Amino acid sequence: KRLPKAGAWLTTFQKIMGYTMLLSCVWVFSILLEQIGNSRSIQLLIFIILMIFCLQQFNINRRSKIQRIIMMCGIAGTLAISFCQVNDDKPCQRIEWNEYTEETLRNAVGANSHIFLNFTAKWCMNCQYNEGIFDDDEVVKIFKDNGIFAIRCDWTNRNEKITELMQRYDAVAVPLYVSIKNGTSEVISGILTKSKLIKMVGTNGDK
Repeated sequence: KRLPKAGAWLTTFQKIMGYTMLLSCVWVFSILLEQIGNSRSIQLLIFIILMIFCLQQFNINRRSKIQRIIMMCGIAGTLAISFCQVNDDKPCQRIEWNEYTEETLRNAVGANSHIFLNFTAKWCMNCQYNEGIFDDDEVVKIFKDNGIFAIRCDWTNRNEKITELMQRYDAVAVPLYVSIKNGTSEVISGILTKSKLIKMVGTNGDK
């Protein structure tokens, strides 16, 4: 009895609550990035969008019975895949990335470490695609077993020091990957594959 009757104010209230929920989604998604990794979080988000599309199509009254059954199967499949993405019992092992500084690189070179430089940027779609390869169990194991010192050179904001370092390897864009061992270096740019990466960090400098 005390609440005002539905009207224009309710539309405004709905919009306010909608934006509040969107902000909550940003917070939850940021936690997912830390919990299950960047590539798996993006996959999960895509599956959620697909599920929303299936639900929207399912609610169209003109759909025939067969079409509704197909949509229900799509919804069930999307839910199953999403569940498998999150409910993974394997521990999330990751490569321990060191953020680039001149001192960090200088110390690693001085210690005669096997160094791997990952030049990347958050706005680079190819970079984000390649990041999923670094979460592969076999790749993580090779990095750890070989004691590879991994350095992430984040070029999101066009760091001048990182730009100068890229130019040493005749590169002007990301993604760029450099493996340095025993005074020799090997460079890969563009789309990365698991086989290329394993060959790069496994054979560099061993000839």
